[in-house]
Amino acid sequence: DNFESENPVRIFCLTKSHHDSINSVMIAGGGESDELHVFNQDLNPVVKITDVSRSIFTCDISNHCDSFLFAGGDGVIRVCKLIVYS
Repeated sequence: DNFESENPVRIFCLTKSHHDSINSVMIAGGGESDELHVFNQDLNPVVKITDVSRSIFTCDISNHCDSFLFAGGDGVIRVCKLIVYS
C-alpha cells in the first residue's frame, strides 16, 4: 500500500531521526487532509495516522528512535511508541 490520500496534504512539519539504525525514520505531518506519515529508512511509508481533527503542526523523534510525538490544532500532544519487526 502506498498510503495515497484522497485529498492533498499540505506539509507543516517534517523531522528525520539522526540515528542510523533499524529504527531510523522520517515523519511528516500536515493539513488539508490532517494526517501524519511515518517513513522507514528506505523512505517507504510504513504508518499513516488520520484520526486527528485538526492540522498537525509539530512532530519530533526521541533520541533513541523508539518513540515520536506530534501535535496540532486540536491542542492534544500524542506520544507513540515505535516497534520494529524484522
